[in-house]
Amino acid sequence: MTERSGPDIALEILLAQRLEVAPDLPEELIRACYFVQKNNQFTSDRSLPMAEMERLIDSEVEKLSAESEVFK
Repeated sequence: MTERSGPDIALEILLAQRLEVAPDLPEELIRACYFVQKNNQFTSDRSLPMAEMERLIDSEVEKLSAESEVFK
C-alpha cells in the first residue's frame, strides 16, 4: 500500500465538524485520537488502540478537571 502525500481529507473533515459540534474540544485531542485509529486500522488486536484512546481521553479529562479546580 502506498502512502499519500496530499492532505488527509478525513482528518480535515473531523476538524471541521469539531468546530460545528464541539468547538471547545481541543484540536490536539482530535488529531491524537484520529492518528491512533488510523495507525491501527488494520490491527486485529483492538485492545491496543482502545487502551491508547482511553489514555488520551483520561489525560484530557484530568487536565480539564485540574483547570476547573483553578477557577473554583
